[in-house]
Amino acid sequence: MGLQDLIVFIYFLLFIMVLLWAALAYSLIYRYFRTKERIKIKMKVIDAIALRFLDHKRATYKMHWLRRYVQSKRQRWFIAGIFLKVNNVITTLDDTSLKTMAADIGLTKVLSQDLKSLVWQKKAKALLFCYELGLTEHLKTITSYRNHSHILIRREAQIALVVLLGWKSLKLFPYITYPISLWQQIRIIEKLKIYHPEPIEKFVILACQTENPYVMELLVRIIRSFDLEHFKGYSIAQIESPELFLAETALETLQSFELNTLDVNQINLSLQRMGQSPFKLKVDAFISQHGNRLSQQL
Repeated sequence: MGLQDLIVFIYFLLFIMVLLWAALAYSLIYRYFRTKERIKIKMKVIDAIALRFLDHKRATYKMHWLRRYVQSKRQRWFIAGIFLKVNNVITTLDDTSLKTMAADIGLTKVLSQDLKSLVWQKKAKALLFCYELGLTEHLKTITSYRNHSHILIRREAQIALVVLLGWKSLKLFPYITYPISLWQQIRIIEKLKIYHPEPIEKFVILACQTENPYVMELLVRIIRSFDLEHFKGYSIAQIESPELFLAETALETLQSFELNTLDVNQINLSLQRMGQSPFKLKVDAFISQHGNRLSQQL
């Protein structure tokens, strides 16, 4: 390599270094102004939400200001995140407060578009915001995703149905063919307890028509969580399930109920039809325990 080539190479390296430093400087300046802008928007949004407790007209004016100020989709999602945090902390004067604010800044339109997106991340995120903000106008679209092939989309759709429809949503669960994870089952039960604490048994009966063992497991957990004693027979029937996770969940559920002689006899019949297995020993011990308890009561 000649001297001239070496000089050219050094200048090239210097040029690359200048570009890197310029990019770093731009990134720092951009992040500074973006953080400053977000803090300003955050304060305005919190101020507008707080005003709904004091003066509805002034709050409406504030939200109109936000509508003029917020232009980009990214800013709308940022505000939506603030809405979710507020929704988990305080209760506004009416149930539609955050829904009204979301519509005012154009967020509901963005959600409507993202629900139809081919990108699964956008679709799942839109489903999450729909049920957190109580946007019932998208129920038809949400329902169509309850058995989606992508796990995150169908998970958020199923939780959205539970939040927006309550116990009525259970009648749609027999149409679900995919597994429902334990974590998701816990979330569904939590949402029922928070938003719809009073059970409606007729919808539980409709849900019991399912042949999906994971939905059956969910129903058994619901029976236990809401103390639905009328459905003990459903739990007893699952003890014979070939799916061990379902049978064990059913046995755990039965331990939380007071069983009568008829219940114990039904479990005993199931035990007689079982093959030799560690689970059969658990059921046998369970029957012995409750049989002794009933004998003492008599």
